[in-house]
Amino acid sequence: MLHIYTVGTVSFTILWNEFLLIVIGVTVGLIMNLYMPSLDDDIYEDQIQLEEYFERILKEYSKYLYNKDDDWDGKELTLRGI
Repeated sequence: MLHIYTVGTVSFTILWNEFLLIVIGVTVGLIMNLYMPSLDDDIYEDQIQLEEYFERILKEYSKYLYNKDDDWDGKELTLRGI
């Protein structure tokens, strides 16, 4: 819409040009969204794995606080457990 301000006048051709720019942008966006693969499954798997790591870390932390058990190797903190 800033194109209208730079031209200085409002006419049908300028408004038609702005409308076509919007239509082209929306069309390209829709085509890209249809073409791009969905990463939802990969993100969900990473989320599940991260939640399992947090669960292990918090269990080890509670064991240390309760029993002073410090034989944990900490691989979940460095992601060496992958």
